[in-house]
Amino acid sequence: MILKQVTVSGSVGKQVFSSTQPTFLHGFLFRAGTGVTATCTIRDGNASGEVVAEVIVPSNNSHDFNFTDHCVRFDKGMHVKVIGASAAAYLYLS
Repeated sequence: MILKQVTVSGSVGKQVFSSTQPTFLHGFLFRAGTGVTATCTIRDGNASGEVVAEVIVPSNNSHDFNFTDHCVRFDKGMHVKVIGASAAAYLYLS
């Protein structure tokens, strides 16, 4: 298992992995920065792909999301958009 950090990416987001290999998401920790509510959107594929997870966290808070019964498989790549000053998502991947 690896831990992948994704920082603020603005309105475009970041292509975390391409479609060259399957990637499994076991969960993620999302942390909002000081003074601003933050959002995180994880998509299968690219920026226009299907939304797999979307979360809003109030400022100065964090939330841990663990998929205990299963993990989510990404065959088309993984795109993550993080919005909010100093926010970060920490993805648990294999």
